[in-house]
Amino acid sequence: MNRNTRRSKQKKSLRKFAWLLGATAAICALLYWEQTALLYVVSTLAMCGLMLVVAFSKLKEKDEELNPINSDEAVTSKDMKGHVGIRTSDRIKERV
Repeated sequence: MNRNTRRSKQKKSLRKFAWLLGATAAICALLYWEQTALLYVVSTLAMCGLMLVVAFSKLKEKDEELNPINSDEAVTSKDMKGHVGIRTSDRIKERV
């Protein structure tokens, strides 16, 4: 790893820490001065932002990229454990 990438990673981590520290200080200040109405607005906007990030992230594509096996096949192979050819509903009837 060369020096430039190492420095850029250090700057990014320092920037993240500064944002985290600043947000924590702002929240503590709002709590100290009992500005609950403003705290509710800020927390609501933060939750909306988080939900937008999750909504626009491509979780399904990432999951398929990381796990190329069909999810249905993976579940049945783990659940069957020696019960090849027997459906789950048949195994439940056997237990009853």
